[in-house]
Amino acid sequence: MEVRRSQHTERSSTEIEVSSIKEIARKEINRVPIDEILNIEFKMFRAPEERHILIKKKYEENIHKIMNGISEWLGFGEIQKADKEKLNDAVRDCEESKLFNFVAGTFFNKLDVSFVEKATVVASTETGRFNCYSSTVFLADVLTRLGKPVNILMTPGHILLSGKEQVFETTAYATQRIIKKNMINKNYRIIHEDGVEVLVGCAWNNKGTMDQEAGRNAEAVNDYNNALKINPNDIDALHNLGVAFALTERYLEALNALDKTLELEPDNIRALENKIHVLTKNGQYIDAIIMLGKIYILKKMKK
Repeated sequence: MEVRRSQHTERSSTEIEVSSIKEIARKEINRVPIDEILNIEFKMFRAPEERHILIKKKYEENIHKIMNGISEWLGFGEIQKADKEKLNDAVRDCEESKLFNFVAGTFFNKLDVSFVEKATVVASTETGRFNCYSSTVFLADVLTRLGKPVNILMTPGHILLSGKEQVFETTAYATQRIIKKNMINKNYRIIHEDGVEVLVGCAWNNKGTMDQEAGRNAEAVNDYNNALKINPNDIDALHNLGVAFALTERYLEALNALDKTLELEPDNIRALENKIHVLTKNGQYIDAIIMLGKIYILKKMKK
């Protein structure tokens, strides 16, 4: 007698398999460590506890506005009433370029965003003025809360948000916001790609910059070292560490940090110029002259 396999059983097995895959995907999403980032920035600004509470509240309100817009766009209605697992699955299944474009439009329109060269998450939350760092933190937080895995692309002086196939330029005009990942090297010199945890390193680097500007050079050294523990290849943190060491007259350590910077980016003019300064301070005049010739050639080639 022939035994026929039930079609219902086959569908159930497939459904169970798909469900298991989605469950694994949910568990593997790394959320942006926003509390850690904000706490570093609160230390940076030496903000009182009352201000911490107000900023965190406003930050969560802004996050909610974007998440609510995405939930409504995908047909789930208000975020509080949405089935969270189904919404997260829909976000993950959404075509990446469409998702990123919608998130960008919602971000600009609902929060009335403008851009500045320097910003922190705390300052951006208060003013609505973002830079590449603060906007990437914010939008990565939105997407990972909704189950969408994203990474961070690090390039000298800039960071971008990366999905599986698309890169999200969070500070560009509308026609430039979404770039195919396989085309990114035409526009940017990508040093490396990492998970969202590297944003904590960016926060430490920002704190170091502020401490250094305030003359707290020893504290800045600690900040940059904290950044490099998280992201050893952070060119900005390496360069800044070299400068901080020089300001504290730790010239050999300064040269070591600047050399590591130049290993990652050999034509970094600022690092080369600072290395000349440190070599001169350390009495290595011939090496400084050789380095000066290298800068001259690089500048001539860039003209």
